[in-house]
Amino acid sequence: GMGCSTSAAGAGGVQSGGCYITSSTYTFPMQGYVFVSSLSPPPTNTYGVTAASPGTSCLDIYNTNTNSRGFSGTYFITRSSTTFPVFCDMQVAGGGWTLVAMQASSTTDNTWGYDSALWTNAATFNPSLTDISQPSNMKNLAYSTLPLTNVRFVFGVGSSSNNQGFTIATSASSTSALFSGSLILSSAVRADFLNALWWSYGPAVVNTFSGEPYCNSQGIMVSSTIASCRFGLLMNDQNDCGSVDAWFGMGCKSTSYTMPQSGANYFNNLYPIRGFIFVR
Repeated sequence: GMGCSTSAAGAGGVQSGGCYITSSTYTFPMQGYVFVSSLSPPPTNTYGVTAASPGTSCLDIYNTNTNSRGFSGTYFITRSSTTFPVFCDMQVAGGGWTLVAMQASSTTDNTWGYDSALWTNAATFNPSLTDISQPSNMKNLAYSTLPLTNVRFVFGVGSSSNNQGFTIATSASSTSALFSGSLILSSAVRADFLNALWWSYGPAVVNTFSGEPYCNSQGIMVSSTIASCRFGLLMNDQNDCGSVDAWFGMGCKSTSYTMPQSGANYFNNLYPIRGFIFVR
């Protein structure tokens, strides 16, 4: 059953404030990421708010236009001499986050599949889409042109508190360059990934993954003999990573199983979840 306590219980519980949501197997913090579009009315300073006065990134707008702080929504930036709209998260984890990509929740859409060229090329896809409530795929120009020192992967529905975010401090000339490189470990643990699954599918689904306690290799460009993810966690019921049969992440593939472009797989039981990539 579910309950609330002030101390961890079960496997892999991690407290991040507040109380715990518990099940017979896992304990997860009752805390999610919110990046609700709240740019109404817009800040009085127009820097970054209009196409006539664009910033260079959401962090630049956050630092330059202090009135933007706390107001997430559509702003305008210029990259490579092109001005375009972007969604800026001005609320979570210090603010100033530029949304560069979205993955739709689907068991058949392979737009952001592991082998998609979108991960590493300069092409865009629905680049003007800034409405995070739209369950669509998106990749804007900032993806291939904006340098970063932090990347944040978010799984969830968008404008909700039931989102789970993973922030990794790593420098790259662009997001496309980030996914052209080698493995980058994150500080996340197994419970963090299962927490993201919890918010979308509940304890019954999460507890099925208790039979996959091994491997737990995770990060950016994580891979094993039969499975790989652009970002994610690999799991196995055997004490090795050579025969992975369950995973959670973005842009995952396997030689033995199918995989939603964002979400989880457990022995070909698919659990798609929307995915968002922010950089700063």
